[in-house]
Amino acid sequence: MLKIDTTELVKEMTDVMEVLIDKKLKLSHNNSTTVLTELEASNYLKISKRTLLNMRKSGGLPKDSYFYIGRCVRYKKENLISCFSNNKI
Repeated sequence: MLKIDTTELVKEMTDVMEVLIDKKLKLSHNNSTTVLTELEASNYLKISKRTLLNMRKSGGLPKDSYFYIGRCVRYKKENLISCFSNNKI
């Protein structure tokens, strides 16, 4: 009988789906909005992922600057830039 580690299979499938969703989002926005993952956003802003999460949870980030795809959060680059440049945070 063939034994398969379903946990590893589900993780691989989730990773593939995230990549496909990210590509679809970038295409559907016609390059008008750049969508960043949590890691990309934190690297771009030069803050930790935890700080970004805390800002989001405490209401420090406007709701229009991020959205969820399942349990994954994505950030709109232009909205993040305007939030930080206008010192709304």
